[in-house]
Amino acid sequence: MATQRRKRRAEGSVERMKRADGTFHPGWYIRYTDAAGKRRREKGGRTKTAALALLRKRLDEKDLTKRTGKRPVELATFEDIEERLLAHWRARLAATSVQGRTGILTRATERFGSKPVSRITRGEISDWLTDLTLERDLKPATVRHYAAVLSSAFEYAIDVGHAETNPVRGVPLPAVDRRRVRYITDEQRRNLYAHMPKRVRLCAMMLGDAGLRRGEALALTWDAFGPDFCNVTVARSKTHKPRVVPLMKRTADALREHQRKKTTPFSGPDPVFDLKPTELNKLFRLGADGAGMPWMTPHVMRHCYASWLAQKGAALTEIARLLGHTDIQMAARYAQWAPNDSGLRAVALLEDDTHDRPSRAIGGN
Repeated sequence: MATQRRKRRAEGSVERMKRADGTFHPGWYIRYTDAAGKRRREKGGRTKTAALALLRKRLDEKDLTKRTGKRPVELATFEDIEERLLAHWRARLAATSVQGRTGILTRATERFGSKPVSRITRGEISDWLTDLTLERDLKPATVRHYAAVLSSAFEYAIDVGHAETNPVRGVPLPAVDRRRVRYITDEQRRNLYAHMPKRVRLCAMMLGDAGLRRGEALALTWDAFGPDFCNVTVARSKTHKPRVVPLMKRTADALREHQRKKTTPFSGPDPVFDLKPTELNKLFRLGADGAGMPWMTPHVMRHCYASWLAQKGAALTEIARLLGHTDIQMAARYAQWAPNDSGLRAVALLEDDTHDRPSRAIGGN
């Protein structure tokens, strides 16, 4: 037993860290060699006893890894994997989506500092989200978005061997009230467009008259439009599936006018809008306030577009297709705006069918 203790002590050590002036940093540190053969150093605790306990734990984990053959977890912080994680997202997501995720990842890096990703617990994630909610007055949907981005980061860490589990899973999140969706009339819509600064007016029309997401609109190029601006193809979307959205006449006219006014007309892969998400949000807010709709945002315009379709009698399947939803349940929230007589009109179609065709008795030949 004494021989085994001496061997384990040789595999790691407990020490104090000395400053340049000869004094020591507070607490104790441990050094050890992990299962991958790399030398590690981490803070073990305030006392030597706590540091020894952590060293024994790390060496036990190393022994378990060697016995089971399971791939060892390579300790890394969010700062260590940030560059590779962003490259991973850029290869799979729209530029505006990556830009939004970058800010969340930066806040996570500031919060968890030098703590390895594999050591972050579910409770720490929950505390961080709670603190963000209180400090920044975040809405439930925004909190859930933060959690989704962080969950994606942990899934990447698992794939590259920096974590074994995803602590975001199981974290209690606030419920989002989806019972009521905003609806504005076409007159209100025209008034909103009229109050928009010229720089974002056309973009606002693509949001409100075509139901595009903010990132989809900002990523549009001139070759995405059909002949004479009859439709637009959203090639890169949140669901990674392209879709074709017909355009209203006023939107097509605005696009032609926008292109005509350019001294050097844009075409092909040139971007339609030279706007950053933050700039769009700022100018859009000015227009919404001027129109007496301070609650309006670029994404709410998309909901208004879907509500407008439902109010005009469009089927939920068609609404889901135009919005780019893969699941019709995502469009079910807009059913509240369906015309009150939609059921009567549907039954009337059955009545017409029975009158136009000779009926056959059930069980007859």
